[in-house]
Amino acid sequence: MSESQRRPKQQPRARGTEVGRALDAMARETVDLFTTVMFECGFSTSQTLARVEKRCDSASPTAIRHAAASSKNLDLAAHPFTYWSRDSACLDSEGRMRPIRALGEPPSIEALLKKAKLKLDPTTAIGHLLSTGLLCFSGNVYVPREEWVYHPAGSASLSSHHLRALLSYLRNFRNNRSVRSRNEPWFERTADHVAIPRSQIPRLLKYMKRQGLPFLKDKDAVMYRMSRRRKRGEPVYPVDIAAFLSIGGGYSVSSRARTRQAK
Repeated sequence: MSESQRRPKQQPRARGTEVGRALDAMARETVDLFTTVMFECGFSTSQTLARVEKRCDSASPTAIRHAAASSKNLDLAAHPFTYWSRDSACLDSEGRMRPIRALGEPPSIEALLKKAKLKLDPTTAIGHLLSTGLLCFSGNVYVPREEWVYHPAGSASLSSHHLRALLSYLRNFRNNRSVRSRNEPWFERTADHVAIPRSQIPRLLKYMKRQGLPFLKDKDAVMYRMSRRRKRGEPVYPVDIAAFLSIGGGYSVSSRARTRQAK
């Protein structure tokens, strides 16, 4: 490739150029816990800072502005489905989720959002659930289509979901580092293997979806029952139970497609 054909390097932004919204409480906690993990692993503070600055300088200002303009916490919009699937007023005679209206007194999506203690605008939340295929509109009521919300690739709700999941894992690390007894750590276990053949990855992904969704649905029901046993004045805490799969070595769906095409 000649010098003229090479793609010009992206010029770093000048120091002091601000792009994006201010860090909220969740973002600040995520950054603090992540850097703490790096330091506890013995990595250089100066090199960690340099790496973070390099990533910030290479970020796309356009992408950041687009994400900053999007509504926050939309990934929580599906949470009222837990109440919808268990509230007798929202179920038919066979125990299935029945269509409900958008606004007003129960049963309504607005009432479910309040019951879940979510400070989300009902119209915005409903628009998000329609766009993800979790809801459909029929007459003057909304009908549930799926049990699980789908966050489209590149969407603000997916980014918010990823941040929340990362923070949950970091909180687990923080707690388990400080406990003194084997009986005190929060649950955290992994199953690892260093040499899964590429041909088996799609099968593993399907297996995890088949096994993981019922597991999480059961835990959702358990936490709902526990939330109903709260005593008057008793403090409450947000709890996350997660299941996910991670693949190293640069594997991705796009890289797998390129490999197939090259054969």
